[in-house]
Amino acid sequence: MADTRLAQLFESKQKTLTVRQAITEKDAWTMLLHDRLDILIENPDTGKLQMKAHLGESISEISRSSPFYQVPLHMLFSKAHSDGKQMFDIWGCIFSPIKCIISEH
Repeated sequence: MADTRLAQLFESKQKTLTVRQAITEKDAWTMLLHDRLDILIENPDTGKLQMKAHLGESISEISRSSPFYQVPLHMLFSKAHSDGKQMFDIWGCIFSPIKCIISEH
């Protein structure tokens, strides 16, 4: 885990962290809602949208922290896609400070 504060929290409690992977987003939110997961780590904006989509009226039963870790965002563009180069150029003009990478695959 990249965030040392979160890692220290788990180390101080039980010295281990069990990671479970849900097959779908809905499964993950349902497991959290029904106490089968203790935490769910998600991007803040994506998490808000998923909470609304998957929890409905049960949304008030879930609390969230402020973001604890931030990473750079990179847009990836396929060289194989017929519009890949054009999308890359358009994106670069709009968001020039953001690093763009064209995928080799």
